[in-house]
Amino acid sequence: MFASWMMFRKPDISFAWAFPVSLVIFVIIRMTVGLRVSEAEELQGLDIVEHGMHAYPPVFAADGFTGSPLAPSPAAPAPAAGPVPIPGNAAIEGT
Repeated sequence: MFASWMMFRKPDISFAWAFPVSLVIFVIIRMTVGLRVSEAEELQGLDIVEHGMHAYPPVFAADGFTGSPLAPSPAAPAPAAGPVPIPGNAAIEGT
């Protein structure tokens, strides 16, 4: 009987321990370094602020206000006519 009771109570016990401990950790972080970045850093983009570079090439990036691409995407190349040979693989190259 005790084993079946514990089986159903373990999630409650885990939550009762994890929630207050996590809350204390978040409060400590909030009081020391903070949980958010400044609004200026957020508008500039964290990829630039943290790493000094864009996360995506301009072809894939979009303007945050209009949703339009920042740079025109290049035309797609024409597909190859047949299988692409792999150097050194005689089975595919047919030699």
